[in-house]
Amino acid sequence: MNNDLEKLRKLTETLTSNGYLTDQAASWEYAFDSVKLFVCITNTSFKLKYVNKPLRDKLNIKPSEFINKDLCKIIVDENTRRMLESTKELSNKVIEYPELFIKAFNGWYEPQRHNITTNTDKLIGYIYTFLDVTQKRLATEALKKSEEKYRFLFESMVDGFALHKMLFNKKGKPYDYEFINVNPAFEKITGLTAKQLVGNTALNILPKLEQCWFDVYINVVQTGESHSFNDYSNELGRHYDVITFRPMPGHFACIIADITEEMSIKEELQNTNMLLNGILDAIPDAIVVQDADHNIIECNKAGEDFFNVTSKQVVGSKCFNLLGEDDICDECQTKIAKDTKKPAKLERFIDKQDKWFDCRSYPILDKEGNVTKIIEHLRDITEYKLPKQEF
Repeated sequence: MNNDLEKLRKLTETLTSNGYLTDQAASWEYAFDSVKLFVCITNTSFKLKYVNKPLRDKLNIKPSEFINKDLCKIIVDENTRRMLESTKELSNKVIEYPELFIKAFNGWYEPQRHNITTNTDKLIGYIYTFLDVTQKRLATEALKKSEEKYRFLFESMVDGFALHKMLFNKKGKPYDYEFINVNPAFEKITGLTAKQLVGNTALNILPKLEQCWFDVYINVVQTGESHSFNDYSNELGRHYDVITFRPMPGHFACIIADITEEMSIKEELQNTNMLLNGILDAIPDAIVVQDADHNIIECNKAGEDFFNVTSKQVVGSKCFNLLGEDDICDECQTKIAKDTKKPAKLERFIDKQDKWFDCRSYPILDKEGNVTKIIEHLRDITEYKLPKQEF
């Protein structure tokens, strides 16, 4: 297309220097027909004198159908006509018009007007060219929509996003990184504004940035491998979950979420579990948690001693198997609690321990009333039973 424009420029310069109405004009028709641009020639009243072959084919017209016809009735609309007329008195040899949607061509075009003058500089007509920019226009609009779409996503993300450029010294060693762009969520999560960040470096803003963070980012930039981690930032006083990746050479991006509250709850939950486990282990009676199929989920220290196994051995085992039975015991308060969905109590002599036990089971029900777990409480009552046996 650029070659066509250059060819046309030379043709119009030669034509206008000789004058359109000279006998030489006809010799240029072949040259105009060979370019891919739409070309037409009018007199100063916008009456068509020539339309090149690509334009004739586009409009499906014959020479007899356009000669001396008004340019605006054949090619452009009334609005375009007013624009063309507004420049009629301009003496510019070449006038470039803004992009127009031309209905007759069903597309976007970039018109130009070249004056045709005689050797005495008398204006005798115009050469109009129309460069098809439809694809460029559509691509530009698609790109704009895409940018708007991703800008909306960028700005409405719940998680923070930041793009960085790694900075290297003369020896090629990374020493800092620059903030290129951040979204509003990143500002909110870090408490730092885009004005503070963009164009500035990490060590200028966070001079005490932990080396472990920097090491991760260096590795991502150098290897191209994405990485996810969570860590506490002493500088910002927050705990973050981070996904970082390399979108282009020498750069890295981060998607971050503030998990400070989540980590605080997790720590509190861990402390609570430690306290509860401590309380359970301090109870001298065996406390065993089973599911509805008699699989042991958890037990306290006394429970491990009761079954004479470690915590790893007891979890997942059937309670009756640990007592040396192949099936549910004939007398089983846990089965009764499961079937009745109510607490159950039995006093049993367990051969393996050679002891009497007060056995109690408490069912735990879900919202639908189904038994999901059963808590079993076993207390050694041998010393209370033996006197009765001796009597």
